[in-house]
Amino acid sequence: MFENKTGRLIRCPHCFAKDMDVFLLYDDEKDEFYCYKCCFCGDLKKVNEQMQTFLKNKYIVKRYFEKK
Repeated sequence: MFENKTGRLIRCPHCFAKDMDVFLLYDDEKDEFYCYKCCFCGDLKKVNEQMQTFLKNKYIVKRYFEKK
């Protein structure tokens, strides 16, 4: 299995929103993560913020449609 240099497997939030499992690569020089499939790049804080926002919105929509 693929692992980046930080030892953590971190999914790209943009690709994950499109139902693709793409893991981010780590750039030591810039101290940031980047995706080789799309144009996303950012530090760990930015990755976590975007992933949490996506998951929150996904499950809010899911709960809305389950009630009806």
